[in-house]
Amino acid sequence: MDAYEEGALGPGIAGVLPAAPTGDNFQGTARKASKLSISSAPTENFKDVLALIKTLPAHEKMVNHKPKITTTAGSKRVKEEERNVSVNAFIYAASREDDNDFHLIIGRSPSATPETYMTMELSGLPTDKNSPALERLKKAREAFKKLFKDAGKNPPGLRYDFYHPPIHVQIDGSLFFDMSHAKGSRPGPPSLKSRMPVVWEVHPISKIVFK
Repeated sequence: MDAYEEGALGPGIAGVLPAAPTGDNFQGTARKASKLSISSAPTENFKDVLALIKTLPAHEKMVNHKPKITTTAGSKRVKEEERNVSVNAFIYAASREDDNDFHLIIGRSPSATPETYMTMELSGLPTDKNSPALERLKKAREAFKKLFKDAGKNPPGLRYDFYHPPIHVQIDGSLFFDMSHAKGSRPGPPSLKSRMPVVWEVHPISKIVFK
């Protein structure tokens, strides 16, 4: 697994580089209730990222959703987010956000056209030991970190690491509309952002398998 670091900071991080988060607990507030929960919906299977994106509700519908989607800590999943998906995909880049989520830039096979990416996130862990999502989120996060440990490398930090070749994975998780980035600058590294057509995410990732 070869990696190089691009100068762009991960989403939600601006200005002087802050101290990297420590431990594994979630350290943010925006839509915390959704980010630390797993939908109870049946799992839908997709051959790649583009196939998934084609099924997502339109951006404007979600921005103007009724009831309104807020960015408060208690903001729960709305009906359109009550979907679990399993996607065959490739990790092209990753960073560790200041809320302690691992932010993965996920795309299609390198040989597929058109080139298409979206965000999928390994959430920081809930501090509530009775959280029904805790064990699945923990296993997914540990599997991601083990990949780097086994390769003698460190997991990504606050700047994006890029992977050449991209890392082939199967990712399971729940859908999430990133209202925090619904307007203004979209998240993602500058070199890939123009091919990231949605602010929809798979968040949290509930299972990740490396192929």
